[in-house]
Amino acid sequence: MKIKATGVEKAFEKEFAEMENNIQEIRDIIRNANVSSNDIRDIEMNLKQLRESLNISYTDLERTKEEIDVRSNSIRQGNNDIRALQMGVDKLKQKIENLKRNATNVQAQDVEGKVLTRGGEG
Repeated sequence: MKIKATGVEKAFEKEFAEMENNIQEIRDIIRNANVSSNDIRDIEMNLKQLRESLNISYTDLERTKEEIDVRSNSIRQGNNDIRALQMGVDKLKQKIENLKRNATNVQAQDVEGKVLTRGGEG
């Protein structure tokens, strides 16, 4: 559709011609575009699927992080329990050593007592 220049419009003839050229260029671009509305729908669907997949991956990542935190806490607690058990074992070893010393002392005193008792009998 061409705009005819008459009267006042004649003063804007150049501007109208440029607008017509621009409009024609836009029509040519649209007509020659290789992207159909089906292509656009497909691209939009792919983008939607990518967003959904990204959201699922993010949710999985958050859940994995939470699981790692729980396991890390369990490991820390287990290490604390092991340290406590080791301290208990060390205390038991010390008590065993004390009992052995006491038993040795008792045996020595018993032997000494027997020697003294026999010495007094003779």
